[in-house]
Amino acid sequence: EDTGDPDVPHNKYNLAVFGEWGTSMMGLAGRDPIFHAQLEAEQALRPEIKDWTADLCLSCHQVAGQRQFHLDGNNGHFTAKYTYDKSNGKTQSPAAEYGALGRDGVTCTVCHQITPEGLGEPETFTGKFNINAEPGTMWGPFADADIKPYYMQQSMAMQPRFGKQITDSGLCGSCHTINLPVLPRDASAPPGPDAKIVHEQTTYLEWLNSDFTDSPDTTCQGCHMPNMFKGNGPLKSRIANVEDENFPYIDNRADGSLITPEEKEYRRHTLVGLSLVANRMFQQFPEVLGITTLDPGTPLTYGPSAKGAVHRLTLTQQEMEQIATETVALDASVTSRTATGWDVTVDIQNLAGHKFPSGVGFRRAFIQVIAENADGQTVWASGATDGAGVILGSNGEALPGEFSLNWQDLQPNYSVIDAQDQVLIFESRHINDEGNLTTSFLGLAKEVKDNRLLPKGWQPDGPYADETQLRKLGGELFNPAQPGSRNVRYQINANDIAQVRVRLLYQSTPPYYLRDRFQTSGPETDRLHYLASYVNLDKTIAEDWAVEVASTTVK
Repeated sequence: EDTGDPDVPHNKYNLAVFGEWGTSMMGLAGRDPIFHAQLEAEQALRPEIKDWTADLCLSCHQVAGQRQFHLDGNNGHFTAKYTYDKSNGKTQSPAAEYGALGRDGVTCTVCHQITPEGLGEPETFTGKFNINAEPGTMWGPFADADIKPYYMQQSMAMQPRFGKQITDSGLCGSCHTINLPVLPRDASAPPGPDAKIVHEQTTYLEWLNSDFTDSPDTTCQGCHMPNMFKGNGPLKSRIANVEDENFPYIDNRADGSLITPEEKEYRRHTLVGLSLVANRMFQQFPEVLGITTLDPGTPLTYGPSAKGAVHRLTLTQQEMEQIATETVALDASVTSRTATGWDVTVDIQNLAGHKFPSGVGFRRAFIQVIAENADGQTVWASGATDGAGVILGSNGEALPGEFSLNWQDLQPNYSVIDAQDQVLIFESRHINDEGNLTTSFLGLAKEVKDNRLLPKGWQPDGPYADETQLRKLGGELFNPAQPGSRNVRYQINANDIAQVRVRLLYQSTPPYYLRDRFQTSGPETDRLHYLASYVNLDKTIAEDWAVEVASTTVK
């Protein structure tokens, strides 16, 4: 891409499959410090079953290590201790190979060995997908006649084959539909067959009950694995171009017909959501998190000749910033103006193929409305925040529900807001069996609120409607007039209003979530506390710990 700067003639991007996967949260899932702190907290709450808990959680986050550990017939549970089990350069721990596989997160050879049996059905949810009974076959999206298998056969003893399931959203749904037992604090044994099971995550089920199932371009892969770059595409590549007849001749090279792949359209392995805070942690603290900053796939990335090269972690951040602009449509209009205030109507439309926010339950989004006078001074605000992303009330202090354990302190689902202490927050919240708000994934006894934005086309009689239904504060079910959209009226009582700024903000790690994590004592929690204390979000769309998804101004 021509930058127009004579000192920076071109930007260079690593769009290789491995390059982009490696800096996605799929590739970094095994090292994710937020996940590891969550796991440490779950184990601290129920120390008698800590190894069982680790084995369950790592069946997705460190799936290659966890699966191989059990396939090899090892007794016991695969635990987080393997994350740090490695060779010291002289001797190697017998378990070091499992640690290495686990640290690589959701690897290529996991997704590409998943078989079609049961995909999209409950028996494969919570990471229980099936893989090849006998290793050796790698499933991909290309027809067998278009594949050059020689490379993989010779170097890896693998046979690439066409597998339609690799483009099936049910494949992604295996780890993005999570069913978990409800366990009391200090549970002394793993759950039995009669344990209450709840949905911790329903992203795939939300997609099933939407208009997005009607097109192959709006599958999970269609949205999160684009075949475009900066508006250009579809992208084409030889993909596995190791050495072919276009290279200088060497003795004993295989016949060109075996090793010269044809150029094919391919989908990028960006696999991003809006976990920009985690991305920035990996950018700024690679040594702490055990990754290298070297990117051999991007030429001239380092040294005095590095001008114009974009590191792949930075490219992942850019992709997150791009997908943020494609998530929600926001519009606002002034319906009345008087000397003592304005009425402003805000309309929001969910553009994603699932709820917004979706994924793990602690994600949240909220509307910020700031009325300013002609001098740019704030005269009224709903949803104002401090530098840590804490939502403030009219007194400049945290809203009561920001850190309370009492669900009745949460903000309800407003349709009209006429006070600065009222904020429309889109979120899912649960209480534990003690009646307190919780972020423990194994303690989700009752959902007391879910007013998130449904995907377009959601139907109350559609697939998995009961599992994806919305709830008012307190747990009562409700259906918005138009699933996928929301409308709220702001009655702004203030003098001298010159303009009103409206923003939709998203938080992947809200302040209350970090507060909950920091109640635990342990090395993973201490590490997250350090990273959260020093991560630099300045000049990003996550500045002040809230990602701006959409914004507009009315005058």
